[in-house]
Amino acid sequence: MKHLNKTFIANNLTLKAISLIMGYTFWFIWSQTQTTSYSLDVPLCVYNVPETAEIKAPETVSIALAGTLQDLHDLDLDNLAIHIDGATLHEGKNECIVKNEQLFVPDAIKMVHYAPSNILISYNEKAHDNA
Repeated sequence: MKHLNKTFIANNLTLKAISLIMGYTFWFIWSQTQTTSYSLDVPLCVYNVPETAEIKAPETVSIALAGTLQDLHDLDLDNLAIHIDGATLHEGKNECIVKNEQLFVPDAIKMVHYAPSNILISYNEKAHDNA
């Protein structure tokens, strides 16, 4: 009886190893294609602003990105920022809606949420000193 148990365990050891490898392989393939989300704070950058203008805007915006694990892993988070064109702003307070195109991320990654939901950017022309 003891010999039968050892043979049964030894024979099943190969089957168990193959099952473990196959299970890990299927899990790895599935996890790479599964959509996941990632939340982070990114800076708000306003460009194309004249030197005579004064801009007041939030320093950072909290965003949530969705994409595959591989796409999010490949993303350079240190260089990620929301880019607002200052030429589109008018004098006074401007309410901005953040779009995926302002992040410069691959098409496979989508922004699913951002906060604050109403981003206010104050744009004022500075007074000129003619002395």
